[in-house]
Amino acid sequence: MSLPVGDSACLCERASGEAMSDLHDCRDCGAKPGDLHQHGCDTERCAMCGGQSLTCDCVYEINGMPPEFLERDHPGVYNKGPTKQMYKVFDAAIEKIGGRLPWTGIWPGEVECIEFGWYSRMVPGRGWVPCEKDAEGAGPDLNRLVTEARWDPKARRWVK
Repeated sequence: MSLPVGDSACLCERASGEAMSDLHDCRDCGAKPGDLHQHGCDTERCAMCGGQSLTCDCVYEINGMPPEFLERDHPGVYNKGPTKQMYKVFDAAIEKIGGRLPWTGIWPGEVECIEFGWYSRMVPGRGWVPCEKDAEGAGPDLNRLVTEARWDPKARRWVK
């Protein structure tokens, strides 16, 4: 199912100078820009929380399964992950806020980091260190994004 890439791709083109031809297919599930990821894709972001869909708890919470009791109350789901039926319930809930997030061709969160001017680079012995956009090895500071911004499910993006 192909969806319009939407404002995030246009914003990315304006913010980073990347042309639409520089967009790439998802490196985990192969989704093309504008397509939905396959369930279980390592790259897909959750439209509810902005986190990695594969590891967020939203699918469990929407299905009335508090994550802290999952192992005790639902051992099969705890061991094997969400069922197809659970994903159907989750998808129906996500539809109410605009549906799942399609792959834009750009790593999730990079557009916002570029817009906010948040960059970092790897420094041996220190890890990822904030830096200027033009510093050698600079890239979007995704760590800062998840600590200093918040996910806005209505806007379907990170905001300051």
